[in-house]
Amino acid sequence: KHIKKRDSAVSNKGISLNFSIKHRESISSDNQYQKVSIAWQKVKSEIERVAIPKRSEYAFVKAKVTNGSFAPLLAGKVHVFYNGSFVNTSNVDYINPEEVFEVPIGIDESIKLHREIVPLDAKTQGLFKKKTIRRFGYSIKIKNYKREEARVRVLDQVPVSKKKEIQIDTLLVEPKIACNKYFRKTGFVEVDLVLGPGEEKI
Repeated sequence: KHIKKRDSAVSNKGISLNFSIKHRESISSDNQYQKVSIAWQKVKSEIERVAIPKRSEYAFVKAKVTNGSFAPLLAGKVHVFYNGSFVNTSNVDYINPEEVFEVPIGIDESIKLHREIVPLDAKTQGLFKKKTIRRFGYSIKIKNYKREEARVRVLDQVPVSKKKEIQIDTLLVEPKIACNKYFRKTGFVEVDLVLGPGEEKI
């Protein structure tokens, strides 16, 4: 959106960038590492919550950030703050102006999930060459413990057979999955949910 004053200038030398700071700084002569602020900036960002119930009972939070400044962001370590509190330390690659990048924030313990296998039935068919058919399902329960609405992308996977002798048919997926083509090839299911305050969905 905009760069707050302190002023700084950037010159692109082709293989390097020079940041010129247009104000004075006091540098201690004690041979210790010291940080100097170049500029502050506000950037556009979108918060995403992704839940993988097969791996964790909580949703993961990440931010999609657009570098809307006149200058690139140099690769290195970043300290991530969320709602005014420090949450973690991460790393970013070299980010060009107007480039979109992701910053992991951490887990959201107010979005809780429970995944379980639900056995249905099993039967054997055939006289000479017998085959066994087993039916089972996966039930995923997700609850929003926040006092506000939450959007969550749930990622899960149904079994995929790599042998001709084993055939897997998916009979029913609810709610409707986001991308059928992606689902049929890999077994991944991707569902976007909107949960109201305190709402639970199965």
